[in-house]
Amino acid sequence: MLVVAIAVAAGGITLDLTGPLQVPTGIAAGTISKAVTSTSSGQPLSDGWNLIGNPYQAPLNFVSLRSSNSSLVAAYAYYWVSNGTYTGNYGSYNALTGISANGGTQFVAPHQGFMVRANANGNVSFNNGMIS
Repeated sequence: MLVVAIAVAAGGITLDLTGPLQVPTGIAAGTISKAVTSTSSGQPLSDGWNLIGNPYQAPLNFVSLRSSNSSLVAAYAYYWVSNGTYTGNYGSYNALTGISANGGTQFVAPHQGFMVRANANGNVSFNNGMIS
């Protein structure tokens, strides 16, 4: 049973909630797997790129993702960094060196797609410990 108590005072509003948190259906939580494919076309710079996405409603720490999936995913990610309506650049982040370019950081926004390079075929695992 959920109990809600609301107190309004001159300094602001206090809201106390007790009871189990109910997560609505369709909200991503727990361990999630996404398939990635490594290719071999003879053009190494073009091979293995996969577009995957942050399945969570919170920022994803790419360093944690890469650390848990190092046999599958290369150390760098690319994603769109907006700097206005319909404008921006592809930002990048290297999980091993911490070097970023064009506004990239180690955090991928909620539900944002990003490019990773697969070292092998397999399933990249996401878990709650990777969100910030």
